[in-house]
Amino acid sequence: MGIIIKYIFFYRKGYSSYYIEGIKEGLATRNKLNKTEINSTKNLLKIEWLMIKNTIYYIF
Repeated sequence: MGIIIKYIFFYRKGYSSYYIEGIKEGLATRNKLNKTEINSTKNLLKIEWLMIKNTIYYIF
């Protein structure tokens, strides 16, 4: 569902072909990436809180 909404957004801006290319590239290279180890739960929670806060700020 989110991919469709993003596609419509980029389609209206004229960037739909770039978005599709990015999706294809991401799917092609997903197995080549290494997962980053997160050692600090405090930092992880801080990042999550900032993302939630900024999402709420953006919506309202």
